[in-house]
Amino acid sequence: MIASAQPAKLGTGIRYLSGRSHASVVTYDTFETKAVSEGIEGIAFGDLFLEGVRCYRERQLKGSGLEPIFPVWGLPTRDLAQEMIASGVRAKLTCVDTTKLDQSFAGREFDQTCLSALPDGADACGERGEFHSFVYAGPMLDTAIPVSVGVTVVQDHFAFADLISYFPVQNEASWGS
Repeated sequence: MIASAQPAKLGTGIRYLSGRSHASVVTYDTFETKAVSEGIEGIAFGDLFLEGVRCYRERQLKGSGLEPIFPVWGLPTRDLAQEMIASGVRAKLTCVDTTKLDQSFAGREFDQTCLSALPDGADACGERGEFHSFVYAGPMLDTAIPVSVGVTVVQDHFAFADLISYFPVQNEASWGS
């Protein structure tokens, strides 16, 4: 999976865990147990303002020995998006909810042009599920992950843009697999 290339490019001890939609509570419990046994003390989440999501994550980690960390919580999302772009973060929109955005947003570069094209009411960071993105370059990565946009597939009300990388990616961590 292309997302597993990100930790390698960060040059840190960060591990990748797939956020599979079918992951069970047992999967998370297994991950938490393994993480704590390896000395991991916390998990950082990129949630910005959805209180229900934050509460869910806090409940999932309660009593696990892992601290939930929310480093960007409460930041104004338009300002955050512009700051990320100005700092050199490069990302592609990989999934678009077509009830909120036109399917043509799938595969687009996350840049000022994209932000300007978002309809009124759409969050600049996709916090309400308007879109999901993949960061492939930026100051936090030692080198860029080369990506190109492949086919876009529409399923139900989501448009998924396939990203293709020629970077040799590592297999996902076995935690929770």
